Amino acid sequence: IVATVTSSKSEAIEVSLEFKSEYRSKVRLVTSISADRCNSNLKCDDLEFSGSPSAWVINLFKSPIQNYISENLSKQICPVLNNFVDIQLTELIEKIDAYLLNLIPKRDIKASIPSRVERHLQN
Repeated sequence: IVATVTSSKSEAIEVSLEFKSEYRSKVRLVTSISADRCNSNLKCDDLEFSGSPSAWVINLFKSPIQNYISENLSKQICPVLNNFVDIQLTELIEKIDAYLLNLIPKRDIKASIPSRVERHLQN
């Protein structure tokens, strides 16, 4: 039996990200990313079962199956996205920060900071 979704209407996942930053070695770097808000409205439309005689019987119940899939997609996608953003992207940002700090010569770091920011960092 093969289940196929032939079309999907415009559904959406909305994720709002929060970026936190701080000065490290006198350079402002993003230190973490978190998913501030996540909303999903995913739907499984036009589900069709094929490949065996029992697929015809299963197609009789495709509407509740589509509803079940749609409901569970919407419930599960935000926790997965939140975990990815909070953990995976923050780890990636930390690696990028470390790499960038090694690339920038110390004299360029100091020269790139406006004096008012440097005074603020010393306080």
